[in-house]
Amino acid sequence: MPAVFLEQDLHNSDFDLLGDGDVLEKLAKKYKVSVQALTFRLAYLGYISL
Repeated sequence: MPAVFLEQDLHNSDFDLLGDGDVLEKLAKKYKVSVQALTFRLAYLGYISL
């Protein structure tokens, strides 16, 4: 999950990462990773707080 691609996906969409679980599932499927892995990556990049 390159930071540049995640940033583009998050910047080009208007959604609530933590309020809508479907968003995390869709992004995880796009990058072929688990929701947990995506969540940790987003936290590491500062997009969400755990």
